[in-house]
Amino acid sequence: MDASGAIFDLPGFTGGDLPKVSGASAPLGVAAVSLFKGLPLDFRSGITSLKATNESNFSIAMKYEGRDLQIKWGSPEKSSLKVEVFNALMELQENKKIRRLDLSAPHAPIVK
Repeated sequence: MDASGAIFDLPGFTGGDLPKVSGASAPLGVAAVSLFKGLPLDFRSGITSLKATNESNFSIAMKYEGRDLQIKWGSPEKSSLKVEVFNALMELQENKKIRRLDLSAPHAPIVK
């Protein structure tokens, strides 16, 4: 996808190990790419997909320490705080088996 949201194919490119970034519309796809690029490299390196359903509903699928996680991200706002909360939650022993997180309200996260 280019900066305007137009989708194009690169000849000979099969996708490799790149995450799938998608949006319900071209502007949402561009917003999803922007969110992805703004995340810290160590966090985004585990992302397998990032999806934007609307302006305030982004979701992330990622691999973390050998397990699959689903993260309800909410809006792209406060992403640095959401990453901090994610890291703090993942350090807690009681969260070693969680598979789902809701970080859409980073001051009141939910884990399952």
